[in-house]
Amino acid sequence: MKERNLIISRSELEILMEKIPRHTKKRLKGMAMNDCGHAIELRVGGRSIQHRAYTAWAGMFRRCYEESYQARNPTYFGCSVADEWMRLSTFKRWWDKNYVEGYSLDKDLLVPGNKVYSPNKCVYIPQKLNLFTIDSSAVRGEFPIGVSFCKPKGKYQSSIKNGDGKLITLGYTDDPIEAHKLWFDKKMEIAKGYKQLCDGIHPRLFDGVIKKIEMLKEF
Repeated sequence: MKERNLIISRSELEILMEKIPRHTKKRLKGMAMNDCGHAIELRVGGRSIQHRAYTAWAGMFRRCYEESYQARNPTYFGCSVADEWMRLSTFKRWWDKNYVEGYSLDKDLLVPGNKVYSPNKCVYIPQKLNLFTIDSSAVRGEFPIGVSFCKPKGKYQSSIKNGDGKLITLGYTDDPIEAHKLWFDKKMEIAKGYKQLCDGIHPRLFDGVIKKIEMLKEF
């Protein structure tokens, strides 16, 4: 009789980790303390699987304090982690209550412009909402967001990704700011379609999404 491959989910692995006592404490980046009382990783099939709470916690410190990461992602310059989350055990308690499968940790939608990872300013959001609200200023070039120059037409083209991630053309103008206005108006229209989703995640989230988009306005 052939043996069946045992398939264990990530959640089941994390339950196993939380049953394995860990008595040592270890510093992260010389400032934070991994004081979690259970294992944070297991080796499965020859590879190491980390507890997702630890991955999220360590990821904050990488984004905030690792120079090589910030060189590749300059929007994280000036970001920091609040004192409350300098210990993994404290972050883990928040994570247990707030983590949602497949969602990403966000620090600046509840409070647009926020640069501090903290329990009252962070929220887990779906990736599509994260991508929708991201500031693409670092890669957009010389024109306002949503604007490019169409050489064949000799005009400025306004385009945007819709709620499904498909790039659509909104129109052509002689003025880049007018093209940007077309983008902004459409962006706000699409944002209103996220209200029900946002309200189901956090009561302040939708207002934060609207404020975040307003911060991208260039007129």
